[in-house]
Amino acid sequence: MTSGSGATAPEPVPGSDGECKHEAPRDEIPSDLAHAEWEERFPSVVCGITTAFDADYGLSRGDAGSRLEAYSSLGARLGFAAVAVGRQVHGNDVQVLDSGPVAGLLLAGQVDGLATACSGLLLAATAADCVPVHLYDPLCGALGLLHAGWRGTAEGILRGGIRAMSSLGAARDSVHVHLGPAICGPCYEVDEPVLRALGLRGDRDHVDLRAVLSNQARKEGIVDRHISVSPWCTRCSEGLLHSHRGRGAAAGRMAAYLGRRE
Repeated sequence: MTSGSGATAPEPVPGSDGECKHEAPRDEIPSDLAHAEWEERFPSVVCGITTAFDADYGLSRGDAGSRLEAYSSLGARLGFAAVAVGRQVHGNDVQVLDSGPVAGLLLAGQVDGLATACSGLLLAATAADCVPVHLYDPLCGALGLLHAGWRGTAEGILRGGIRAMSSLGAARDSVHVHLGPAICGPCYEVDEPVLRALGLRGDRDHVDLRAVLSNQARKEGIVDRHISVSPWCTRCSEGLLHSHRGRGAAAGRMAAYLGRRE
């Protein structure tokens, strides 16, 4: 696995007790974790997420100038002059961006998903335990990036993202889905209302949101071999990734990203 900045990212180390454990060597400080499989298979595509060693990409943090600088620097590092990010509200709305990219930062509406068929536009979504869902159809070039917490997952944001991709000409049997770094099942214990919303039973239990989303993708007609899941857990990544469960209000926000170079 390589980062967008060219550094080699540390590999996850599975725990011997069945829990998710990752170790990030302190002499390795990648600014991004790229999804190497997609970037090797689709050379024009960049796909990944920033780390805790990079800027804080939270839209509610700092002033407008610092946010613009952070996203502009991210775009420049990855080869994009235009970056789009939504004001996430833990919902299921997906906004289709169908106009050509304009240099700078585009702040979309209160949405948790963006989709486009435009090259030269970098889609971004903030995360600190929720699942970044990357969608790509290599046949028509459509891209989608979703922010899926338990609410968005329960309300069908993945279905909305796939429908947005379809509106851009994507076929379900050619759409690829990658579920990026997020909190793992052993680290994510929830109570009965959350379980019920996700169609699960029990008073309190651990939930693997990426497993839930993988099952949803299959039900939506995504081919199993086109679904991939990052091995990284945000909660137990030993400081490499931001985690709201781990640090509460002090946690920063990473930027998941997806784009197709011109």
